[in-house]
Amino acid sequence: MDKKGIIERAFNEGLLISPEALDMINEENLEEVIRIAKKNKTKNIRNLDFLKNPNKGGKETEQEIKINIKEPQEKRKLSPKDFVDFYNKKFENIKGILSKKTQAVSISNTKKSFSDVSVIGMIREINPQGFILEDLTGEIPVMSKEANLEEDDVIAVKGFVREGKIINGSIVFPDIPLNREIIKINANIVLTQKRTNTKSGFVFSTVDQQKGKNVYILEKNLTRIEIRKNSKKITVVMFEFPKEIGPEEATLWLKKRYLPDNKRITSPQNNHILTEAPDILWINSLSKWTKNYKGTLIISTTRNDTVRINLENKQIEFIDNI
Repeated sequence: MDKKGIIERAFNEGLLISPEALDMINEENLEEVIRIAKKNKTKNIRNLDFLKNPNKGGKETEQEIKINIKEPQEKRKLSPKDFVDFYNKKFENIKGILSKKTQAVSISNTKKSFSDVSVIGMIREINPQGFILEDLTGEIPVMSKEANLEEDDVIAVKGFVREGKIINGSIVFPDIPLNREIIKINANIVLTQKRTNTKSGFVFSTVDQQKGKNVYILEKNLTRIEIRKNSKKITVVMFEFPKEIGPEEATLWLKKRYLPDNKRITSPQNNHILTEAPDILWINSLSKWTKNYKGTLIISTTRNDTVRINLENKQIEFIDNI
């Protein structure tokens, strides 16, 4: 059975398979994957971790919750190649997201088109008429009235090519998919900047507070926190933004799937890219507010704030202490 057949078989059972999981599924283990996924009520198969610890009784225990802290790797001394790799990484990763949303052609091929086209590129320059879009094959002017754009944004553009320009270009952001599964885990987390003057704190506990809690001090910006329970995973991204920030601006970051880098490059890996949409975006800022955008909780806290999140019902509560 080929990959197309595997996808169709799973779809007929009400299951979706991620590209990562698809690489590990074959004709021999397909039926077992379907059986256990349906038993665990897992509709979106992201990986095959649940096969190692199948949920036999239909209930998950607190001991199965695991916390994984992923700190970004940084380089003390960057080479010119590192700067090139930083932006290439941004372009290729976001292009991969956009490619699933639109049938795009390279900019060099737009010259052969006499109808509407879609292209993916990075904005090189913004001007009163629109902007210049470029990819590895060339560049093209785009006539557009879109206001929420900045240089180095990676976007898709749909429009009609005339005299070497894209006319009335409509913008497609990578954004967060509407069909994204909302993961629930029976646990609480607490996010706070009050533990020290310079470090942010992440506190994990079960919903039953009598079973204890674990405290983690996050020392690096753009740290990822993975909370796993059997096949379920919730991801928190911690982002330092020491300015005033509002919900609309932060939502735009998610639409672009990129957190502002302010031209400050610390690693060619470019940890600002949101290749995987986070379940929680925690912003250390000068503002206090929360917002839910397409299943992602955006939480902005100041140094005086502590917030508790119930990962089962997604309730958010600002509290005085932990």
